[in-house]
Amino acid sequence: MHAHDASRRPTASATIEARPDRKAGLIFAVTDVHSAKQDEIEATPDIALVFIDAKAKAYLSITARARVMRDASKIAEVWRKTDEVWWPGGPTDPNVCLLRIEPLTAPRAPSSSSPRPG
Repeated sequence: MHAHDASRRPTASATIEARPDRKAGLIFAVTDVHSAKQDEIEATPDIALVFIDAKAKAYLSITARARVMRDASKIAEVWRKTDEVWWPGGPTDPNVCLLRIEPLTAPRAPSSSSPRPG
């Protein structure tokens, strides 16, 4: 998943690992409190996400609203063992925070192998 400014202005992008909460209709991503993402999201919470499935030659572009969270119970809920590579202190590491992403729109886009209308 790549995150971009939803205004479509060229901005720095980041690859983050999405952790969907289907029941809540939200996406979470673990990140570091010292990353630039925190300041960028606090300044401009409207973002765009792109999910790419290279094998299927398909992608999904989502506009969303994000905010930074320091909720210890939610961090523990979405935590994966592989996160310890970056945060050896585990989900209670003081450098860990979450991006809470609320999808707003997700227009359907055909894959490059799909027939085109016309």
